[in-house]
Amino acid sequence: MKIYDFIAGSHTISPARVLSKKSTNKLIPELNSDKLTHSVLYYDGQLDDARFNLALIQTAASKGAIVANHLEVKRFTKKENSGKLKSVEVLDSISDEKFAIEAKVFVNATGPFADHIRLLANNKLQPRMRVSKGSHIVLDRSFMEGDTAVLIPKTDDGRVIFMIPWQNNVLVGTTDTEDVLNENSEADQSDITYLIEYANRYLKKKVGESDVKATFAGQRPLLQSSFSSDTKSLVRDHEVEIDETTGLISLLGG
Repeated sequence: MKIYDFIAGSHTISPARVLSKKSTNKLIPELNSDKLTHSVLYYDGQLDDARFNLALIQTAASKGAIVANHLEVKRFTKKENSGKLKSVEVLDSISDEKFAIEAKVFVNATGPFADHIRLLANNKLQPRMRVSKGSHIVLDRSFMEGDTAVLIPKTDDGRVIFMIPWQNNVLVGTTDTEDVLNENSEADQSDITYLIEYANRYLKKKVGESDVKATFAGQRPLLQSSFSSDTKSLVRDHEVEIDETTGLISLLGG
């Protein structure tokens, strides 16, 4: 934590520090303190990611970008003399209209779907992506009424879990399990049970399945060099790949 503070320099929100058991209980009285000895307090930022994405899109449009949604990439066309990408055929999933978009450069920034686009452009490329599912449960704010989140740094299977106050709720997550690529990832019963169990290890007020107001899940795009390791041990790095054959630029992982 102190290394993070050092790197942040004057931009740090506030320095990290060790808290006693008494100070921890005062800050988060909802914690089960039976096995608590002390804690480490550090600071992080929080934002509304949906609004942030909309702000990025609006900024791009204000700078002259043409933005569109609900367009599915169907295939690429290539220049006959060089094999470089010339255009992409897309399907408007609302109107069912198909049309082509020409560009000098195509950037594939599609997260867990990056391999699908790479192979549409060049079917000789090797797959690079693995996906893991991150599931969350949503609890009532009564489980943690303050503004301080909790990071559980070590679980039985080597993951980390957060319990984060968010508006009128508390978000508990996330899992890290191998998943099959799909458009609509959902938390399954084993994910819900897993998160409830860890919430109950650390909270005084016990969580039952009826206390789960909602669940949500997403897929992580994980970059790999081999398929031998499990997803939670894969690094969260990214790579910019330029396919010399087609010219496609792919942003992989992250």
